[in-house]
Amino acid sequence: CGPRGRYRSPECAAAAVPVAAIRLTPMRELLTRAHAAAGPHWFALACVLLAFARLAFDLDAKTLWWDESLSLQRAEQGWRDLLAGKLILWDNERERVTWDQHPFAYFALLGAWLRIADATPFLMRFPSLLAAVLFVPVVWRFALFLRQKQLAPRHTPYWAAALAAVNPFLLWYGQEARPYALWMLASLTAFWALWQWMDTWTYAQGKFRHRARWAWLYLPAMLLALTTHFYAIMMIPIHGLFIAAYMLRIDRKFAIEIMTFLLLLAGALAFVVYRFIITQPGAGSNYAAMDLWTIGREMLHAFGTGLSTRPERVAWLDGAFLLLAAYGIWHSVASPERRRGKGWFLGVYLLLPVACLFAASVVQPNYMAARHHAQLIGVFLLAAASGLAALSAYHFRATAVCAALIFGSSLYSSYRYFESPSYGKAPDYALVGRILEDRLRAGDLVVFKGPNSWRLFRYFFPMEEIEAAQAQGVRVDWKGMPFLRANEPQLSTDDRLRALADEYDRIWMVDDRTLPYEDPQHTVLSWLRAHMHEHGKWEFFHPNSSLALFLFLPADPNPVQELPAAADVAVGATFGASYRLQRIEIGRRLWATSQLPLTLYWDMLDAPPAVYRYIAWLEEVGPDGARIKLPHTEMAGAFPATAGHLMLDYSHVEAPLHWQEDRQYLLHVMLYDVSNGNKLAITDPAAFQAKDDEPALVIPLPLRAEHLGSARG
Repeated sequence: CGPRGRYRSPECAAAAVPVAAIRLTPMRELLTRAHAAAGPHWFALACVLLAFARLAFDLDAKTLWWDESLSLQRAEQGWRDLLAGKLILWDNERERVTWDQHPFAYFALLGAWLRIADATPFLMRFPSLLAAVLFVPVVWRFALFLRQKQLAPRHTPYWAAALAAVNPFLLWYGQEARPYALWMLASLTAFWALWQWMDTWTYAQGKFRHRARWAWLYLPAMLLALTTHFYAIMMIPIHGLFIAAYMLRIDRKFAIEIMTFLLLLAGALAFVVYRFIITQPGAGSNYAAMDLWTIGREMLHAFGTGLSTRPERVAWLDGAFLLLAAYGIWHSVASPERRRGKGWFLGVYLLLPVACLFAASVVQPNYMAARHHAQLIGVFLLAAASGLAALSAYHFRATAVCAALIFGSSLYSSYRYFESPSYGKAPDYALVGRILEDRLRAGDLVVFKGPNSWRLFRYFFPMEEIEAAQAQGVRVDWKGMPFLRANEPQLSTDDRLRALADEYDRIWMVDDRTLPYEDPQHTVLSWLRAHMHEHGKWEFFHPNSSLALFLFLPADPNPVQELPAAADVAVGATFGASYRLQRIEIGRRLWATSQLPLTLYWDMLDAPPAVYRYIAWLEEVGPDGARIKLPHTEMAGAFPATAGHLMLDYSHVEAPLHWQEDRQYLLHVMLYDVSNGNKLAITDPAAFQAKDDEPALVIPLPLRAEHLGSARG
């Protein structure tokens, strides 16, 4: 061919035509080929990113609860105790050794992670988040495999990845520092790898051939599942059944031997695990027998619309999930070719573990909650995706309606999970911890009920600060009650409480009802109420558990018989016609994050016309006159309705972090009507300044270094 498009022969001209065409549209062809090759994978990547965004959103919004505190406690231990599952309960005097009912794999991963990361709720839950996110590409690849074997319709991978990305069950446990999300991932990966591996088995000319790479994926995944949750043992005979089904075409006798061996292995492991769990003190007391209908309904609701919806309201949507999954399973066995391709694996995988666990519950009731069937969620979503894909091949409108219902219910359940506090797993421990931390004083004892939750208490409540203050000579302490029973003789709970009441000025009690069996008769609270004065009470109700904080004094200090002669500040200012602030005592701050304790003495001159509360806060004034208003807590004080008495009230204010001698500290006190927020006027400020704009009484507070205790800057 000549230059400039001239051709020396017809052959050259004919050969140049496709070259010219390619030169005209090279980019279009490249884009078309790239889209055909990478399009499905871009969809899978989008689902992975969606799953990550949904799981990472508000990951630390819900408070840690008791089960998660056990994960933290086990992950923090030395490696020997971690692997063995050793958990130590501690009541500040005695300890008791218990053993966790979960294997070690998840806790080993969490322990390694927390050795390089802080134990914040976000970071503690991050390994579960990653497991739930990785679940999406595994579902995608498994669905591609089923489509390749013609056991699932063409669009099954798309539906499967989308369902996994928005599934509420994965959200619920992907945002929890527990092993269930990892168990879901490991179980599905093991099943997929096993099937892929078995599909490569051939036997010809006396030689057995297979692709070992799938074995190298299956064995670690199955080992991870077995060491993450004990119920993964049920997968051993099921996998043995699948292996035997493939081996029958090679060697029938060998297939029977494999199945028998794996059944015996699963039975032996199950017996060992059963003996290990049931011999724990109190084990089995919270197990309950359940009928098969209840098991199936709860599992379907959890896998379908999710735990963040009320089952009775969405039963018909759960039924839609069931019909789609049943249709997908039927599609996998609808033809002889699919049955020969082992399409019945999907149905058997879903049904046999539930049947095995139910059969075991006839002998010994066991845990049958939906999370204990979490290893089935992947196959359930694959079956539902296959049903949607099969329906889309015949009726587009019906598919659109089903998809709208399914994804709409999943999104609604996710919204309810984030929006409704009732779907948290515990009350707000952090809030109660801040209240206790702000109000603790020297001479206080904190009683935590009960010792089984001591690591949860230590996470949210100032146990370490109490111990540090005690080490510096401050009379303050904490106890877990009822006391743990040890081998040595000990005083009864009543005698021990009587001795503690004589030793300390005030007793706080944190009553956590997450584990009611620790003190079913409420002996600790009953004794305190019978022998001491209940001076304060803060209750925090939650649908799953409730939390209460009590303050007990040896006797009711009100009405006060006479004013203390050595009070730090004598005030004598009057608010309205009902309240006169007479004296202020300044206590000692116990640690750097606690507030400055104050005791205010009020003279109730007359019956108030409304219910009033007071706010107190501190203002720091520098040498140059610059003022810094320190934060204050709303509703910091309250008054009784009785007139003609002298009352004391325990209060607190935010203390300056760094006390300096050349600075002035001003205490502001303001009263307001609880019903409408109107401020009560100061009728007599005595010798102090009254700010008319708020109005607030401004009292110079003679702060000294010892008031800040060990927290002095």
